[in-house]
Amino acid sequence: MDTVPLIDVRALVDPASSPLARREVAARMGAACRNTGFFYVVGHGVDVGLQTRLEVLARDFFARPEEEKQR
Repeated sequence: MDTVPLIDVRALVDPASSPLARREVAARMGAACRNTGFFYVVGHGVDVGLQTRLEVLARDFFARPEEEKQR
C-alpha cells in the first residue's frame, strides 16, 4: 500500500508565490488524488487550536449512532 503523501500548500495561500509554484502544488495534489486518493496538507496556516477542535468534533460526530448522524 502506498503511503499518504504530505503536500505543502504554502504556495497556494501565499500571495507572493509564483504561478509556477502554484501549478506545482496543484500537480502534486492531482497526482495524490489519482494515485492514493488522499493527502496530508501542511503550510495551510490554519491555527493549531482550530485543527484540534475540528478533530475533537469530527471524532464525536462519527462516534454517534448512524440514525443520529443522518439527521
